[in-house]
Amino acid sequence: MADRTKHQEKVRKRAYELWEQEGRPHLRDHDHWLRAEAELEAAGPQGNEGEGSRTAALAYDHSQTEFAQDKPEVKRKAKAAKKALDGPEGAELRKAEAAGKARSKGEDPELRKKAKKEPSKRV
Repeated sequence: MADRTKHQEKVRKRAYELWEQEGRPHLRDHDHWLRAEAELEAAGPQGNEGEGSRTAALAYDHSQTEFAQDKPEVKRKAKAAKKALDGPEGAELRKAEAAGKARSKGEDPELRKKAKKEPSKRV
Protein backbone atom coordinates (compact mmCIF):
# COMPACT_ATOMS: atom_id res chain seq x y z
CA MET A 1 0.00 0.00 0.00
CA ALA A 2 2.90 2.36 0.69
CA ASP A 3 4.23 1.74 -2.84
CA ARG A 4 0.87 2.71 -4.30
CA THR A 5 0.85 5.92 -2.27
CA LYS A 6 4.40 6.75 -3.41
CA HIS A 7 3.40 6.11 -7.02
CA GLN A 8 0.32 8.34 -6.71
CA GLU A 9 2.47 11.09 -5.20
CA LYS A 10 4.88 10.88 -8.14
CA VAL A 11 1.97 11.06 -10.57
CA ARG A 12 0.49 13.99 -8.69
CA LYS A 13 3.78 15.90 -8.77
CA ARG A 14 4.32 15.23 -12.47
CA ALA A 15 0.73 16.18 -13.33
CA TYR A 16 1.23 19.43 -11.44
CA GLU A 17 4.43 20.12 -13.41
CA LEU A 18 2.58 19.51 -16.68
CA TRP A 19 -0.22 21.83 -15.57
CA GLU A 20 2.33 24.52 -14.73
CA GLN A 21 4.18 24.07 -18.05
CA GLU A 22 0.95 24.52 -19.98
CA GLY A 23 0.08 27.77 -18.24
CA ARG A 24 -2.30 26.37 -15.62
CA PRO A 25 -5.26 25.72 -17.94
CA HIS A 26 -8.68 25.11 -16.43
CA LEU A 27 -10.43 21.73 -16.65
CA ARG A 28 -7.36 19.82 -17.84
CA ASP A 29 -6.48 18.00 -14.61
CA HIS A 30 -7.57 14.60 -15.92
CA ASP A 31 -5.42 15.01 -19.09
CA HIS A 32 -2.41 15.98 -17.00
CA TRP A 33 -2.94 13.05 -14.66
CA LEU A 34 -3.12 10.58 -17.56
CA ARG A 35 -0.03 12.03 -19.23
CA ALA A 36 1.86 11.88 -15.94
CA GLU A 37 0.89 8.23 -15.46
CA ALA A 38 1.97 7.41 -19.02
CA GLU A 39 5.32 9.16 -18.58
CA LEU A 40 6.05 7.37 -15.33
CA GLU A 41 5.03 4.03 -16.79
CA ALA A 42 7.26 4.59 -19.83
CA ALA A 43 10.17 5.53 -17.57
CA GLY A 44 9.92 2.14 -15.90
CA PRO A 45 11.14 1.17 -12.45
CA GLN A 46 14.41 3.12 -12.78
CA GLY A 47 12.31 6.30 -13.01
CA ASN A 48 14.42 7.92 -15.70
CA GLU A 49 14.69 7.34 -19.43
CA GLY A 50 17.93 9.27 -19.56
CA GLU A 51 19.09 11.89 -22.00
CA GLY A 52 17.03 12.02 -25.17
CA SER A 53 13.93 10.81 -23.37
CA ARG A 54 11.21 9.97 -25.90
CA THR A 55 8.52 10.52 -23.31
CA ALA A 56 9.76 14.02 -22.53
CA ALA A 57 10.09 14.82 -26.23
CA LEU A 58 6.55 13.63 -26.89
CA ALA A 59 5.20 15.60 -23.95
CA TYR A 60 7.02 18.73 -25.15
CA ASP A 61 5.75 18.28 -28.72
CA HIS A 62 2.22 17.76 -27.43
CA SER A 63 2.28 20.87 -25.25
CA GLN A 64 3.72 23.01 -28.06
CA THR A 65 1.09 21.78 -30.52
CA GLU A 66 -1.67 22.55 -28.05
CA PHE A 67 -0.22 26.00 -27.42
CA ALA A 68 0.02 26.75 -31.16
CA GLN A 69 -3.63 25.77 -31.61
CA ASP A 70 -4.72 28.20 -28.87
CA LYS A 71 -4.87 31.32 -31.09
CA PRO A 72 -5.82 33.82 -28.34
CA GLU A 73 -2.95 32.59 -26.13
CA VAL A 74 -0.48 32.80 -29.04
CA LYS A 75 -1.60 36.37 -29.76
CA ARG A 76 -1.28 37.30 -26.08
CA LYS A 77 2.24 35.87 -25.88
CA ALA A 78 3.21 37.62 -29.15
CA LYS A 79 2.03 40.95 -27.74
CA ALA A 80 4.02 40.35 -24.57
CA ALA A 81 7.13 39.53 -26.61
CA LYS A 82 6.73 42.68 -28.71
CA LYS A 83 6.29 44.75 -25.57
CA ALA A 84 9.49 43.24 -24.12
CA LEU A 85 11.43 43.96 -27.33
CA ASP A 86 10.17 47.53 -27.44
CA GLY A 87 10.83 48.06 -23.74
CA PRO A 88 13.98 48.55 -21.67
CA GLU A 89 15.02 44.90 -21.96
CA GLY A 90 14.88 44.95 -25.78
CA ALA A 91 18.60 45.60 -26.32
CA GLU A 92 19.53 42.74 -24.00
CA LEU A 93 17.10 40.40 -25.78
CA ARG A 94 18.51 41.31 -29.22
CA LYS A 95 22.04 40.73 -27.93
CA ALA A 96 21.05 37.31 -26.58
CA GLU A 97 19.37 36.46 -29.89
CA ALA A 98 22.51 37.40 -31.83
CA ALA A 99 24.65 35.26 -29.52
CA GLY A 100 22.30 32.32 -30.03
CA LYS A 101 22.30 32.71 -33.80
CA ALA A 102 26.09 32.87 -33.82
CA ARG A 103 26.15 29.37 -32.30
CA SER A 104 23.44 27.86 -34.48
CA LYS A 105 23.87 24.51 -36.20
CA GLY A 106 26.46 23.45 -33.65
CA GLU A 107 28.94 26.09 -34.77
CA ASP A 108 30.86 27.72 -31.95
CA PRO A 109 32.50 31.00 -33.04
CA GLU A 110 35.26 30.48 -30.48
CA LEU A 111 36.29 27.27 -32.26
CA ARG A 112 36.38 29.09 -35.60
CA LYS A 113 38.64 31.75 -34.09
CA LYS A 114 41.02 29.07 -32.78
CA ALA A 115 41.07 27.30 -36.15
CA LYS A 116 42.08 30.52 -37.91
CA LYS A 117 44.90 31.19 -35.44
CA GLU A 118 46.34 27.66 -35.45
CA PRO A 119 47.93 26.38 -38.67
CA SER A 120 46.56 23.16 -40.08
CA LYS A 121 48.45 20.05 -38.96
CA ARG A 122 48.18 17.86 -42.03
CA VAL A 123 50.62 15.04 -42.68
